[in-house]
This record gives sequence, structure tokens and C-alpha cells, in this order.
Amino acid sequence: METIGMKNWTIGKRIIFGFASIILISAILGIFAFVRVNSINHESNLIAKTAVPTSVLCGEMKYNLRTVLLSTYQHIGSNDKADMAQLESTIDKARARNTEIFAELDKLVIDPKGLALLEKVKGARGAYAKATSAVMEISKKGNENEKAYNLARTEMDGAATVYTAELDNLNAFSKESMYHALTDIQEDVAGSKLGILIGLATALVVGVVLAYVIISAVSRALTSIANALGEGSNQIASATSQLSSTSQLLAEGASEQAASLEETSSSMEEMASMVTANATSVQDSKTLASETRQTTTQNVSRVQELKSSVTEAQSSSTELTQAMEAIKQSSDSIAKIIKTIDEIAFQTNILALNAAVEAARAGEAGMGFAVVADEVRNLAKRSADAAKETASIIEDSIRKSENGVKVNEQVVKNLTDIDTKSKQVDNGLQEILTKVGKVDETMGQIASASKEQSSGISQVNIALTQMDKVTQSSAASAEETASAAEELNAQAMELKGAVDQLLRLVGSKSGGAATPAPTHASQSRVSAPSTGLKKTFTTPSRSTPTKAAPASAKSGESIPMESDFEDMHN
Repeated sequence: METIGMKNWTIGKRIIFGFASIILISAILGIFAFVRVNSINHESNLIAKTAVPTSVLCGEMKYNLRTVLLSTYQHIGSNDKADMAQLESTIDKARARNTEIFAELDKLVIDPKGLALLEKVKGARGAYAKATSAVMEISKKGNENEKAYNLARTEMDGAATVYTAELDNLNAFSKESMYHALTDIQEDVAGSKLGILIGLATALVVGVVLAYVIISAVSRALTSIANALGEGSNQIASATSQLSSTSQLLAEGASEQAASLEETSSSMEEMASMVTANATSVQDSKTLASETRQTTTQNVSRVQELKSSVTEAQSSSTELTQAMEAIKQSSDSIAKIIKTIDEIAFQTNILALNAAVEAARAGEAGMGFAVVADEVRNLAKRSADAAKETASIIEDSIRKSENGVKVNEQVVKNLTDIDTKSKQVDNGLQEILTKVGKVDETMGQIASASKEQSSGISQVNIALTQMDKVTQSSAASAEETASAAEELNAQAMELKGAVDQLLRLVGSKSGGAATPAPTHASQSRVSAPSTGLKKTFTTPSRSTPTKAAPASAKSGESIPMESDFEDMHN
């Protein structure tokens, strides 16, 4: 019964098509029922909200009209003022209520014919109100009751008859609208029943046909798939036995490799520790060499300053020697002058002595000259004494100058020796500075090389760690693979049982190749690698994907499953 277009559909598409057909018919039924119910609701609203209220209001208006008519006649026949006033109040209330009813009818009546009838009622009410007012004016006088009665009989009764007839016409229109609405409701209900019965019958027929087509296709597909799964489960069981054995060998090799990597990693860690210590020592040596270089540089600067000071001292000593030589020469010149002064004082003393002798010979005449000669002699003596003292001081200064020159010459000699030795020290410090610079540079190169070596060893350690992790992961994966193979083998057995049950379910005879006996690999667990390293093993999930064996169903009966069969199973 299935068409060529549906032949290559998946089970999911077929089920979706079946449900979509049922849903479409249900939607059509729902829309049909909604339209009918909406029509019934419209007619019901017309009855409940328009026709019935209009008819009720028309009846109330007729009642108020009769109340006004009766009260008017009672007012004509009464002579009691209180009674007449009460009757007038009753008439006014009835008129006011009819005014309110007309306001409500203006909102309720929307049909053109109804509006025309309502206008006629309003006109009749106006004529009736005018006639009633005229009768009441005459009746209120109290002495013209007969005239009021005659006017009421001739004009008011006729206007009341017309008013009542127009109200009856409006009421009859409302009842007619109500009858038509009820007739439409009955017709909608009958049509809805028929349409719903037809829709249900159609849905039932379509559902049965689609169910038969889908169930037949699914049964054939499940039979084909079950046969294919039976063959695949046997192949999976055989393959998992080989996989378990191979995984065990892989796990043993990974365990040995992990042990070797652990030993290598330990050796590299010791080497890295030694290189790090060496780099630290070299760095300390480089620091000491740098400090020595700075100290040497400072000492060279100080020696240079000492050389400058010695040179300045030598220059000052030379100037001092020259100054002392000049002082010595000046002292010699002064000594000569003092000697000359001493000779002059001696000659002056002799001359003064001769003058004194001549003055003594002259007697009283030479007394004044003798006094002058004596004073000159005293002055000459004092000059000679001063010259001797000065000569003595100058001789002492000359001796001291000579001693100062000798001491200065010794100082110059010592400064020359200091200058020579400071040059030698400066040269030595320059050589030390050069060699310390070379040592510092060499230490820097050694430190840089040590850092590079330490970095290289760290990278090697990282690589070894990664290799160790990969090896551990490989060992764990091998164990998991072996465990998964064993689990897969058990699942293959369960799958075969499920296939047999599926074949019995679809009414086909169970068949398939004999189940292979479990091998030694599937009977024993693979031991974990004994590397001393921490590992985490996870139990393989039962939903481990496996590659199914090719199906052996006929090409004309196979149906592409995609992911729909898994969805149905879930």
C-alpha cells in the first residue's frame, strides 16, 4: 500500500507524516468547530444582549404607558389635592423611566429595520406625551373634569393606541430576530455535529491506514536491522577478543617505557639541580668580580688623585726651594750691607772719639762739640750693636734656610719616589682592572650559558614529563581499551539476546552465527602499569560507539534509519 515516494523515507519521517496527517485533520476539525461555536456565540449574544433586553424593555414601556394612562384618568376623577399630587408623581416617574428605556434602546438596537421602528415609537411617544400633558393641564384646574375627560377620550386614547401599536411592532421585531437567531443556532449545531462526525471518521480511516503502512515498514526494517545486528554482534565479539589481547601487550610496553622515563626524569632533575647550583655560584662570582672591578676603579681614581697631589707638592716644593734660595741671596746682600753699616759705625765711633779728644783740647769752647761727639759715638755704638744683632739673626735665618732647602730637597726626593711608586701602583691597578673586567665578562658568559643550560634542562624535563604523561595515558588507555573490549564483548552478548528478542517481537525466526567462546584476554583483567606514577582509570561507558557489521538485508526492503531508530529506542 505504500507509494513509491514513501519507499525511501526514514521511520522518523513516516511517523512524522502520520502524526502530521492526524494533527492536520484535528486542526481542520478544531477550526471548523471554532467557526461554528463562534457563529453560535454571535447568535446567542444577539438573543441575550439585544433581542431579549429589547423585548423586556418594550414590555416595561407598555406597562409605564398604561400606568400613565390610568393615573391620568384617576387624576381627572379625583378632587383630593394630596391624591392628585401623588398621581402626578407617579406619572412623572413613569415618564422618566421611559426616557431611560429609550436611552438604553438607542444602544441596543443596531439593525436598520429596528432603528426605523424605534423612531416610530419615539414619534408616537411624543404625540402621546403632548396629549397627556394637555389633559393634565385641564385636570389640574379641578373644575373642568368633564372637558379633560372628553379630551382624554378623543386625543389621549388615540395617541396611546398608536404608541402601544408601535411598541408592539418593535417587540414583534425583537421576537422575530430572536426566532431567526435560534433557528441559526439550531442549524449551526446540526452542521457542527455532521462536520465533526465526518472529520472523526476521516481521522479514523487515515489513522488506521497510516498505522498499517508505518507498522508494516517498521516491522520489515526492524527485521532487516535485527539480522544485521546479529551478524555484527558476532563479529564484534571476535574483534573485542583480539583487541583485548593487543591492549594487554600495549599496556605492558607502556609500563616499561613509563619506568624508563621516570628514571630519566629523575636523572635530569638531579642534573638540573646541579646546573642551578652552578649558575647560582657563577652569579655570585660575577657579583664579586663586579664589586672588585668597582673597588679597583675607585682605587685607580684615588691613585690618580694622589699623583695629582704629589705633582702639586713637587711644584710647591720647587717654588719653596727657589724662594729659599732667593731669601738666602737676599740675606747675603743684607749681611754685606750690615757689615758695611758696622764698618761705618766703627769709623763713626773713631771719628767721634777723635772729636771728643779735640773738644777736650779746646776746653770750654769745645764743650758743646764734645757733647755732640759723645752722642754721635753713642749712636754709632747702638748702630754697631743693632748691626751685630741683625747679622746674627740673618746668619741664623741663612742657616735655617739652608736646612729648609735640604729638607725640601729631601721632600722633593721623597715625593719623586712616591710619584714613581704611584705610577707603578696605577699601572698595576690598571692591569688588575683589565683582568677583573675580563673575569667579569667571562663570568657573565658562564652565567648566561648556565641559564641557557638550565632552561634547556627544564625544557627536557617538561618534555620528559609530557612523555611520561603520554605514556601513562597510553597505559591507562590500553587498560581502558582492554576493559572496554571485555565490556564490549559482554554488550555483544546482550545485543545478540536483544536481537533475538526483537526478531521474536516482529514475528521472525531467530537465527545467527554461533557465539564465539570468550578468549583468555576477555577472561582476565589487564594489570595496571607498575611505574609508581599516579594514574586515574575510568570505566568505559556502555554506550561506547562500535562499528556495525554490514547488513545482509535485501536492498528493496532496507530503509535508511539515520538517527530516528535511536530516537525510537530512547
